Amino acid sequence: AVTLGAGLRRTRRASGSRHVIADDGQKIYRLVSNAFRRRIFTMNSTFTAITKKDGDWWVGWIEEVPGVNAQEETKEELISSLKEILSEALVFNRSEAREAAESDYTEELVTV
Repeated sequence: AVTLGAGLRRTRRASGSRHVIADDGQKIYRLVSNAFRRRIFTMNSTFTAITKKDGDWWVGWIEEVPGVNAQEETKEELISSLKEILSEALVFNRSEAREAAESDYTEELVTV
């Protein structure tokens, strides 16, 4: 399991399916496949990874998205984990926003 922050963790079942689980054990979201994720994120976005060596581990955070953090044995593994966790967090946030809107909503692209 990988901690996503905000009381959430990512798990991989023996069947290979992946889920985001709350601290109370409730399944919140079944993660989508990489192919689906690629269809959702057609444009590249750039985020800032804050990384540092802490003892035997590399730890890091995505500066722009609270709760996206990881810890790995190498910097390369850390960057890879941060990318995967960030992608999953964006998919989760998108799903959560759509569920909160319920129905009869529009989507607008916003650039800053």
